Amino acid sequence: MSGIIPAHAGLTYDTRDKILAYIKRGNKDGRLRFANQTVLAVILHEFGHKFYYDTIRMVSKAKNLSYNKSRELVDSVARNWINELLLQDKSLDRALSMYADEGVQGNYMSEVVAEVFSVRKTNLYAAAIMSRLKGLMKK
Repeated sequence: MSGIIPAHAGLTYDTRDKILAYIKRGNKDGRLRFANQTVLAVILHEFGHKFYYDTIRMVSKAKNLSYNKSRELVDSVARNWINELLLQDKSLDRALSMYADEGVQGNYMSEVVAEVFSVRKTNLYAAAIMSRLKGLMKK
């Protein structure tokens, strides 16, 4: 029987403690590996990817843009938010997570949005970008 989280590197995440250990294993120097530190982290992160792609589709429809132009717009809103953090002397790895910061470094904005989505109700920075992304969907 497989675990709650698919087997990774020969390990099975089939208990609450194993899931939490996986989520917390990379935390260091007051920085979180993943923004959400609960058992729901993986599920919320994956729903965050869905939110990202749904947002692109909704922006495309609302603004009559191609999918690629809509994606560029969504990504630019996320990048502008990150730049604002930097201007406030805050780093993404401290304001959100190291994983989100790695997403920016690799130009994977879906990872940033997924991390944002996972803590949208508990992190003020995440709530701010969620509001901006939702605002894009209006005509």
